[in-house]
Amino acid sequence: MLKEHFEITFLCKFIPSSFRNSLRDSFFGFHQIKDDNDLLEIINPDNLVVLDNYELDIFIQIQIKKIGCKLICIDDLCDRESYADLIINHAPNIKSSNYKAQFYTQFALGLDYALLRPYFLNNRKAKKNKIDVEKKVLFICFGGSDSKKITEKVIEIVRNDYRFETIFVVVGAAYENCDYLVNRTINDARYKILNDLSSEEIAEVMLKADLAIVPASGILQEALALNVDVISGMYIDNQKYIFENYLKLNAFISADCFSTTSIQNAINEYFSSDNKRTKNLIDGKSGQRLLKIFQQLIGEDDVLLRKADASDLMKTYDWASNPDLRKFFFNKKVISFQEHSQWFFRIIKSSNCFYYIGELDQVPFGFIRFNIENETAKISYLIDPAYHGKGLGVILLNKGLKSFLQNYPKISWVVGEVLFGNFPSIKLFERLGYNMEICVDAAMYKFIKEIKYAKN
Repeated sequence: MLKEHFEITFLCKFIPSSFRNSLRDSFFGFHQIKDDNDLLEIINPDNLVVLDNYELDIFIQIQIKKIGCKLICIDDLCDRESYADLIINHAPNIKSSNYKAQFYTQFALGLDYALLRPYFLNNRKAKKNKIDVEKKVLFICFGGSDSKKITEKVIEIVRNDYRFETIFVVVGAAYENCDYLVNRTINDARYKILNDLSSEEIAEVMLKADLAIVPASGILQEALALNVDVISGMYIDNQKYIFENYLKLNAFISADCFSTTSIQNAINEYFSSDNKRTKNLIDGKSGQRLLKIFQQLIGEDDVLLRKADASDLMKTYDWASNPDLRKFFFNKKVISFQEHSQWFFRIIKSSNCFYYIGELDQVPFGFIRFNIENETAKISYLIDPAYHGKGLGVILLNKGLKSFLQNYPKISWVVGEVLFGNFPSIKLFERLGYNMEICVDAAMYKFIKEIKYAKN
């Protein structure tokens, strides 16, 4: 998703030699590190650091932030406080409120940010309707090593199930019982034992299948992206959210924890039901969305925020009188220059208002304003139409809140109000972790953020 735009280096403590060679063959950088201190010595403030590791504690995150790096955490457990600038979790129905994050943390949550191998995203398409025949093609895969030996359990269950005419069994390079699988199925021509396939090869095999039996991990999402019917279950903790939330979406038939009985029941359900599962859950555009966020994290350093002053009178009036912008104002009445001038000078002199102008290359592109009432600050912001679609709204709100809290740390709540239909602002506040309330009578959404974690 990122390699055409970023120089990428992997830092690993323990890594199989085959994977290390694969990284180098793909022209990624690689360092094998002894401990966490090695990581801290290698990185520098210009880096974006992506952590995908359940063992790294909060201390490492704090140290990475102190160095000055932008920090991205891939976190599907939601079980610890985070200092990340961005949290990614592609499980469906996850909310920012599930996390103990900082006020500045952004969120890329749900199916719009599916972390799938590009071949699956780029080849996402609806499966062609096949002739409805009794016998089906089955795909079985339980990851690279399958230490729980569920692959063996499944092939035993379907050995005498002749409703399947072809059975593809895919295992990885680290799978230790490949010879057993071959010997166990050698006299059954239906079985095709496939070892250490590339992502392209896995996708090609999966597209031939009517049904896939896979765990609630990345491969479940890959099967759903290709619109294959799925039986899935979970057997380790980090599969919980993907399993439970895709099940709520009716995306697959459940095999629970992959007991023999639950697998057999799921297969029977597949053949006995109408199998009207939810399709087209993943739109294939997650790579584009994530790339845009990574580029925006880098672009934050190019944006300057300063307090509004008298020199901004004309520019702010141009914005306030622009009909394309005014339609998203709560007060849509056209204002005169005199009215704006009186309001503007009163606001910039007020001790209860913090008014910032955002600049890119020394050119104003928008403003953000915080109006204080007791322990609550109400946000107003605006982006010049010439700068729409560049990700500057997120930067303005995030940098604006940081500057505001440095000057006025007593605030406990920040509130933004957005009219129905203002979809860019709705998405923006959601990505910044604000909780949404629907105000039907006022035809608006109220977005609320509690400032309760470390302000750094």
